[in-house]
Amino acid sequence: MRQLCSFDGEIQAQQFAAYLFLMGITTTIDVETTADAPALSSWVVWILEEDDLAQAQEELDRFLQNPGDPCYANSVQQAGQQLKKEAELRQQIHKKQVNMQSQWKRRPASSGRPFTMTLLLVCVGVFLFSGAGEDMEGTTMRALQFVDLPAAQKRSLQRIGNAEELSSPATLAREVRELENIRRGRPTDRYYDLKAGQVWRVVTPIFIHLGIMHLLFNMIWLYQLGGVLEGRYKSASFGGLVLFTGIVGVLAQSCMPYEMPFDSLNGGVLGGGMSGVVFGLLGFAWIKTRSDPASGLVLRGNIFGFMMIWLVLGFSGILDSLVGGSIANWAHGGGLVAGILLGYLSIRQEFGLTLYWEQAVGRPLRG
Repeated sequence: MRQLCSFDGEIQAQQFAAYLFLMGITTTIDVETTADAPALSSWVVWILEEDDLAQAQEELDRFLQNPGDPCYANSVQQAGQQLKKEAELRQQIHKKQVNMQSQWKRRPASSGRPFTMTLLLVCVGVFLFSGAGEDMEGTTMRALQFVDLPAAQKRSLQRIGNAEELSSPATLAREVRELENIRRGRPTDRYYDLKAGQVWRVVTPIFIHLGIMHLLFNMIWLYQLGGVLEGRYKSASFGGLVLFTGIVGVLAQSCMPYEMPFDSLNGGVLGGGMSGVVFGLLGFAWIKTRSDPASGLVLRGNIFGFMMIWLVLGFSGILDSLVGGSIANWAHGGGLVAGILLGYLSIRQEFGLTLYWEQAVGRPLRG
């Protein structure tokens, strides 16, 4: 905060400060008196933002040249009207706000959130039909995973048989290695099924969960985050958010190289889960909270911080030893980035209360 000037008269100080307010420059006025002459006071104008000081000085020079200009005389009334508009708009925004952390204490109603409830039911159904995620060669898992591994294994065995018949040692050795890679969930031609037209496999891995804790963790987060976001936006828009973050998460995990410096960085086509979507919803809510107050979403930093710690621990490999298996870290990271991107794009394209604020008030809305 920097002192700009002082006036002997209160009216002039108020008119000039009000004019600066209309220009988007925030000020405050202090009254100064001296012990020798307490009846003589001066009104000091302070500029709150250092970046506004140069513009404020230019406006002061113009004001001193012609303080009787009508634009200054009417500034106090105009500033009062603008403050009233701001108060009304802030009240509208406050009514829209949803504290997402409070949803842990108050469950979102299932009515009005059909897409979220459908996702929950599908995940639970897939979990049951896949033998709690353990029947890797069952029909359900083969149809939903990014790669049909039993089919890939069958093709490899056929090529091994042909290589033996043709007496091709090099081909035989290559196919034996490929067979081992398939058993580890790392087939060389990981896009074979996609190229065969089975495009649903870029989405369906999000419904697969390998273990009860995996399922419960994701369903709790989906129920809380999804319930709030679907209640705030239309089910179709929420469905698009889930679809996009899910696809990005699946592709991020499935398309990464198999052999990375650390096992926690490896890609793979085994398993799946709704975690990429959960991180996507989290990223969407976080960017909307930070950059779009008119959205009414309030995601507390401790929730986002906890999930970021979880993400870092996953990439570090610490969680692999705790859960006794590999975690789809790239799916988490890909979903998070996709959610943040969609949140940013929606802010750029929305012309709701935020734009109305800027048109009515003449300056950006700040949370």
